[in-house]
Amino acid sequence: MSNEIEKVLRLVEEGKINAKEGARLIELIKAPKDTKATKERPTNKSLRIKVFEQDSQQINVTIPIRLVQVLLKLGKGIATVIPESNKYITEEDVDAIAEAIEQQVEGEIINITSDEGERFIISIE
Repeated sequence: MSNEIEKVLRLVEEGKINAKEGARLIELIKAPKDTKATKERPTNKSLRIKVFEQDSQQINVTIPIRLVQVLLKLGKGIATVIPESNKYITEEDVDAIAEAIEQQVEGEIINITSDEGERFIISIE
């Protein structure tokens, strides 16, 4: 089993993504890749990050996908030095986001609820 599929299965097992989202990512991982065409295809999509606390939306940020791709390349692993970041996102989550962007997935890709009831959602629109 590929390392990418194992990461997706781990995210499902940990409840960070649901089975439907996991199946969609696994399909994309198994699909033949035409990386040259994918990388050359321009995109006007955005990454949306929403944070809810006690059912009230606290954060709603939209970032162009092209900027996210650059930031992921520059700052991979930076989340590990931010205090309490592991309660919101892990390196596996960052890898899942990068893979979803590369495969041009649309819709919700991460939906996490912390022990304190905070909800963290990342989607591509």
